[in-house]
Amino acid sequence: MDDQPPELDEAVEVSDLREKPSTASPIVRDIRRPLLTPRQRMRRLAVSGGSMLLALLILLAVAPSLRKGADSWLAGFVPTPTATLPPGAGRFYFIASVPNIQLFIDGRSISHLPRIGADPPLALARGQHRISWNAAPFLPQRCLLSVPFNPNDTCGVAIPVSTPLRQVSVAVSIFLLRESLTTLSADQQSAVVATIQHGLPDYASAIQPGDHYAFTQVGTQPLRGTLDFQLDTSNFGAGDACGLSPQPPYIVCNFTANPCAVCTMPPPILASAGMAVAPSSWYVITFVRLSYTISALNGQPLITNGPISAGGLAVQDYPILIALTWDGAVWHAQPLLGPGYDALLQRLNASAAFSPQPLFTSPYLADLGCAAMPDFIGPNVAINHYGSVSFVAGPNPADGCLAIVTVDTASGAQRAYYLYRFGGLVAVNDVAQRQQSLWPAASAHERQIAAAILSSGAPAP
Repeated sequence: MDDQPPELDEAVEVSDLREKPSTASPIVRDIRRPLLTPRQRMRRLAVSGGSMLLALLILLAVAPSLRKGADSWLAGFVPTPTATLPPGAGRFYFIASVPNIQLFIDGRSISHLPRIGADPPLALARGQHRISWNAAPFLPQRCLLSVPFNPNDTCGVAIPVSTPLRQVSVAVSIFLLRESLTTLSADQQSAVVATIQHGLPDYASAIQPGDHYAFTQVGTQPLRGTLDFQLDTSNFGAGDACGLSPQPPYIVCNFTANPCAVCTMPPPILASAGMAVAPSSWYVITFVRLSYTISALNGQPLITNGPISAGGLAVQDYPILIALTWDGAVWHAQPLLGPGYDALLQRLNASAAFSPQPLFTSPYLADLGCAAMPDFIGPNVAINHYGSVSFVAGPNPADGCLAIVTVDTASGAQRAYYLYRFGGLVAVNDVAQRQQSLWPAASAHERQIAAAILSSGAPAP
């Protein structure tokens, strides 16, 4: 490795500097100094060396600073023992947050990202490693990761987990290869936002004479109601909301603590809820503000930007799950809404994907038509005395939401039905009207809509 000291290619030659005897007088001797035997010379050297060592010990004893320096000098000759790595410190799983990520470790391409619990983890040697990844059109990223962890690392702290592998529990560390709106260029960020806004659905429903809307208004002519979506970019560029967790699916998202306009949903979250994840899709949650428009049949608007509710408990920024794909030139957006995704959204709500759970009473990801219901039916609003309540949204969210409220009466439990549409609530049956006389009775057309919604599917939790 580059940071290892260079090896010495050849030994350093040491010259013999002792003076050679003169050849002019080979037999000349100093007769005043008797010759010593080898044993006498050894005894004299021993006495001299011992005297010098004794003097050195005395000097170190009376001079603490010299003693400290000697200790440091001697310590340099003692090898430092290598610390034992904690379990799993050198084994890693890298989780891709977007498709087509190419991972490089110390410049070497990793052709396949091992799957947690299915494939053996990647093993990294002790020391510092250069981690980089590319996922076009996202900007290339790189960081430093050490084994064991070093505070100077720039990849963040990997999370140690214990995961089953071939029926054996294995200690590993997991690391998230993060990608988000902020890791795109400014032009690409604008393109993504525009694509999402353009891809949001356009839902409309007919309003017949006698139907109710805007809380208290009653239609006197055929009208058209449209459910409008406006992408909320107030948190544009705020980053990502998801991070690592020591428990499966090893990812958890907190949109309250980490707000974002376009929040990456790593595939393990969706896969854990039973969704077939497309390998080419970047899954995100975006937040939209809901409103409605009431227009005459000739297109003349009567109400624009109508609030879905006048209360304060309903979802103001409604989350929508979207699949984004990049074809090499432009982005495409597919909102995951409607009956085909209702069961998936319910499983996501029941999973540990979101923490903490939202404070409002409706599910986090739910049917759009039911977004306003917490302002009408719940513990702290107008309709608050009931045994249980469930909501059903029709295939067309603009048709509204049907609330099924179980009411305890003297003759036993009965069901009250309420229909929400375009800012208003109506009582569909007699039980609902007796329970809460504040809400007007539904028109014949509204009862037809309620019956169609009821037959469209099972109530949402």
